[in-house]
Amino acid sequence: MTFSAENAKFAFGDCGRGNEKNAANKSTVGGKDEAGSKNRPRMERFNSTSKGKPMMLGIRRQGFTLIELLIVVAIIAILALIAVPNFLEAQTRAKASRAKSDMRTLTTAEEAYYVDWNSYTFRDLGDYRPVATYVEGFRQLTSPIAYITTIPQDAFGGYRDSPGWMHPLFELGAGSATTLAPTGPLNNPNPEGMPSDTFMFRSTGPDRYDDTNVGNYPISWRSDNLADVSGRIYDPTNGTVSSGDIYRAGGMKPAHPSFDILFNASSK
Repeated sequence: MTFSAENAKFAFGDCGRGNEKNAANKSTVGGKDEAGSKNRPRMERFNSTSKGKPMMLGIRRQGFTLIELLIVVAIIAILALIAVPNFLEAQTRAKASRAKSDMRTLTTAEEAYYVDWNSYTFRDLGDYRPVATYVEGFRQLTSPIAYITTIPQDAFGGYRDSPGWMHPLFELGAGSATTLAPTGPLNNPNPEGMPSDTFMFRSTGPDRYDDTNVGNYPISWRSDNLADVSGRIYDPTNGTVSSGDIYRAGGMKPAHPSFDILFNASSK
């Protein structure tokens, strides 16, 4: 087989061009080609020993350990133990403030009623069954003349010691400051308690236990055991959720030290 000069030139020319292409590729891979390196995406280094799957070098893929999770849970539990009691205490203080504010509003309505009728309303212990409604003295404040638009309800709810009486109602006691006789119910008035010139509102307080016979006020409040009288009144200094009810008294103050305690507590 013979080669001409042109064939030899063609063969050696292709080899030369092939070598030039190889050199260009090497310079590109080696990063010597500045133009190519600017347009070429950055190549990451992989570890080829990860069972056929590429693994990034220098990147640590690791979740939380069990100890770390337990530490986080313990910190959250400690914060909850601190925060929850404070929240409940603040909630109780807010309810006590609301009950006192509502009873001040009711006192204003009673005073307006007294101006027109020369007497305060009858007592009102509420009707707890089947639903909670005011049926006596409080109703007189809304009809036929609206001395107050609506009668608020007790923020603390009904009695805990009387499962059937769980509705959130205030209670109203009224009667004569002179005879200490109560007014009696609206449908069966007590003549000795009328006209009414003293009254008392009562909220069950945070403990939600009945500490007073409101229906027979004012005679039910009179007691020579002044320590017992003071114990009926809720005092937050004894504990946010402590015994005692929240009271608001108005009108004429009967002449006895036990009523001094009641009226002084009402002014706070």
